[in-house]
Amino acid sequence: MRPSRILRSLSSRLLNSSVVVPLPIQSTFNQRLTKNLNTLQSLEAPCINTTNFLFHLLDVSTATQDLAQESLRNVSLQDSDREIVEEYLEGNATLMDACNSLLDKVDNIGKYVELVRISIHSLECCKFDQPINPMALARAKQGLISCESFERKCKEIMTKSNSGLKKLSVKFAQCMTSSQITGTRKQRYFVSDVEEILSGSSVVTTMLCDIVSVALSFKSKHKLNTTQSGSTASSSSAWLHPLHELQMKIKEEKEKNNGDNVLFSEFQRIFRLTQSLTQKLKTQNQNDVIMMVAELKRSCEEVDEGLKSFEGKIKELHRFLISIRMSLLRTLSSLA
Repeated sequence: MRPSRILRSLSSRLLNSSVVVPLPIQSTFNQRLTKNLNTLQSLEAPCINTTNFLFHLLDVSTATQDLAQESLRNVSLQDSDREIVEEYLEGNATLMDACNSLLDKVDNIGKYVELVRISIHSLECCKFDQPINPMALARAKQGLISCESFERKCKEIMTKSNSGLKKLSVKFAQCMTSSQITGTRKQRYFVSDVEEILSGSSVVTTMLCDIVSVALSFKSKHKLNTTQSGSTASSSSAWLHPLHELQMKIKEEKEKNNGDNVLFSEFQRIFRLTQSLTQKLKTQNQNDVIMMVAELKRSCEEVDEGLKSFEGKIKELHRFLISIRMSLLRTLSSLA
């Protein structure tokens, strides 16, 4: 199958080493997209693990689509751009589906947190140095079993869902990787301004949404697709460098934690505490149980508050994806 034009445009063009090629002038779109991504690259490792970091990813994703729509107003689409526009629209539909999938994940996390809250409610009346009430203990154990059952169900659902986003991110990552040929001078290029805008915005939004999708996963170990940086600082895709650096930061943090998901640490903490509480209830160490219940209650409230912001930011991204889609469809119809 012939590779898509977006993928072809992102692959490297092999140049004869004896030929001197002038450095391309970076477009306003390229400069602004690179600047947006640099704000993420500047975040220190501890910040990467937090909910606020994921909010930043969604904000940059939305800003990227907004930038693309604004930039398209300053260019004139030609009939020769039809292929790249149609391919963008296909990826755009995948990203809109991904937004719906992200909302489902947020909803499932909310349901899980509520199950945890119900499970520990009966233990909130426990007092230090006093035996745990048998009825409260039984209710808590049953509730934690429900949490484990719901977790397994979510893992199965999430394995099947959002495959479109995963396939798209894999394609882009493979395209970047295959363009790295040792000892060869290369340069990424775009045939037109339209191609640069649509290709860049599609890749960035896809890869950032993939990170958010991994963060909201119930799986502790989840592969993150990464691009290759290459020598992009002087190319027409300079934004690839900060994108790659960001992915490498996340990958390094995962490796430090034996491949575990280090994103959305507030939610991961609930997982760990719930598992630990299940074990502590077997020994009925009431002092440890009381401290864990208090910490779980605080963590649930923290995550619950963050989920509201997640929902709002995902919906905002979805609105921008719809907006640029409608604009491009109108333009295509005028070219017919």
